[in-house]
Amino acid sequence: MGDLLKGKVAAVTGAGRGIGRSVAIGLAGEGASVVVNDLGVDPEGAGMDDGPASQVVQEILGRGGTAVPDTGDIATMDGGQALVKTAVDNFGRLDILVNVAGIFRHNMIFDMPEKDWDAVLDVHLKGHFACIQAALPYMREQGFGRIINFSSGVATHGRAAAANYGAAKGAIIGLTRALAREAAEYGITSNAIAPAAETRVTLGYGRRVNEMRDKSGAEQTGGKAHSLPDPEFIVPAITYLCTDEAARINGEVFHLMGGLVQRAFPERPYRSITKGDAWTSADLEKALQPGLLSDIQNPAPAMPATVQEAVSVRMLSRSETRFRAVNWDTQYSSGT
Repeated sequence: MGDLLKGKVAAVTGAGRGIGRSVAIGLAGEGASVVVNDLGVDPEGAGMDDGPASQVVQEILGRGGTAVPDTGDIATMDGGQALVKTAVDNFGRLDILVNVAGIFRHNMIFDMPEKDWDAVLDVHLKGHFACIQAALPYMREQGFGRIINFSSGVATHGRAAAANYGAAKGAIIGLTRALAREAAEYGITSNAIAPAAETRVTLGYGRRVNEMRDKSGAEQTGGKAHSLPDPEFIVPAITYLCTDEAARINGEVFHLMGGLVQRAFPERPYRSITKGDAWTSADLEKALQPGLLSDIQNPAPAMPATVQEAVSVRMLSRSETRFRAVNWDTQYSSGT
């Protein structure tokens, strides 16, 4: 047991499995008392099970740490309040909030049911908001707080069949930076993590691509999918951001993968063209290519003519079109 977080109280959402589990165990291993929140659903948000949260609590207790379970739904305002109440009722305060909980429902935009859009935004974005809003009064009163939010490289690079997930994760970056400006004067920091680790969600994406391939009757190419690092690699950076020494780190986004830690540069204009009066379309056409767009690259170039011809001739079903788009993105897109 370490003591970097001795005396601190942490709440970790989605802590029954995957990254959340590793974070909860890691924070407890550094002396924090931990509320382990998990609704116990599958990667798409179906079903409920008290087992995962309780199992992680027992694992922490078995290692000499301190933890209690919380099985509330953080996608609701009541769930956020209940999570914080669990921390305060059991440990008297809340110092650290790590928002990990999330689900993933894969589908192309043209085929995505409204309920899948809403469900993903609710768990990821509203879940962050609900827990943050509930935690802030206690953190403000005590003059200390560490809030770690979870974004994704999908927010910045995009990925086929993940528009709902990418939109939520992008909004979380905006939420993180807004909160950093609002809460800094109270000793509260807000930072975001964009992790790359092997979880049920990342494995689920690969399975979904395979399902689309099978449904379309496309040829299996074989080969083993690229594996990601274990979630444990992410924990040290999160632990450090929760310490007293990390007080000046605020409003930042960090990409973590294995031993790699990257600080993201805030998205802002980096190249400009200007003129004294309003641009015309003709003027812009002449000015854009040698200036603003000189090195632009299409993140998802059009399919080769042979593939387009096959799509046209075979009159692909919507499910097969989904496979084609996802498979094309997987092979050729620079996004992660």
